[in-house]
Amino acid sequence: AALAGYSLGPLRDVTVNLRTASVCRLDPHIDPLADGPNGFVLTLLSGTVLTFSPIESMRKDPRRATDPALFGMRSFTDDDVDCLCRRRALVHF
Repeated sequence: AALAGYSLGPLRDVTVNLRTASVCRLDPHIDPLADGPNGFVLTLLSGTVLTFSPIESMRKDPRRATDPALFGMRSFTDDDVDCLCRRRALVHF
């Protein structure tokens, strides 16, 4: 079913991340272009943080962007934008 005024296209991909006793972390990645320009995150039982990192900044210091000991203390880059998603929230990007 389409939402009036929102041309989102067909649903292409659904990913469910379930955690019961530990942290669920997705490493930086670029979604396939075929997935389209719209992304959604729906949080249910817990909140999460989405970190948006410019590709150019990640390429400047790839070790920092891929080493959990480094990005855990300083984020992936100095140019990151963090989005706090509370429990039971929907984020569209």
